[in-house]
Amino acid sequence: MVIAIVNDLIDNKTNGSVITAIRFAEGLKAHGHEVRMVAIGADGPNDYNAKERYVPLVTEVSAKNQVKFGKFDREGIKKPMARPTRQPAGRVPHPLSRAM
Repeated sequence: MVIAIVNDLIDNKTNGSVITAIRFAEGLKAHGHEVRMVAIGADGPNDYNAKERYVPLVTEVSAKNQVKFGKFDREGIKKPMARPTRQPAGRVPHPLSRAM
């Protein structure tokens, strides 16, 4: 089964949601599923490396805590969704989760 995981970022291994998303993806892969990541820092061949979204005032504060917000891009999201995927597993209530 092809499964897409949508998270704001994936390259910061000190963030709890990132660690959870990575472990979730590893578990799915161990059971034979193809996992595609949609996040800032996603670097797999079928992944989508999202651009960072600027949120006035919030971005400056969140950057101090190593938190970034992904920006939705309708054209860019087509790559990980090219083959039929199951309902993406979204973990964030931000605009990037519109990929679902």
